[in-house]
Amino acid sequence: MTEANSFTVETDKCLQALNSLALPAKASHFCTLSQFDHVKQALDFATYNDLTVIPLGAGSNVVLASNLTGLVLSLELLALLGKKVIRAIMILLMSLLVLVRIGITLLYIL
Repeated sequence: MTEANSFTVETDKCLQALNSLALPAKASHFCTLSQFDHVKQALDFATYNDLTVIPLGAGSNVVLASNLTGLVLSLELLALLGKKVIRAIMILLMSLLVLVRIGITLLYIL
């Protein structure tokens, strides 16, 4: 486990309770985004450790048939927001990940 400013990354995290059918699955790396600054910390951690970022909502309509290799982001912070805001943030997050994956460097402040 790695901690910094209450931001925690767990390794070998069981995801059984986080998917609709409660299938056994694990994440190689896992963190919960419960504060806005955790988003930047999670992306920095993933970049530094060359991990794929896998956002995971509330687990509804999610079936995990195998273990996940990468940094799984539990989006608990976003559950407090409205659905439109959550959708906008998810689109932004996924867009940033695509740009980073294709080698475009971005300057961002969260």
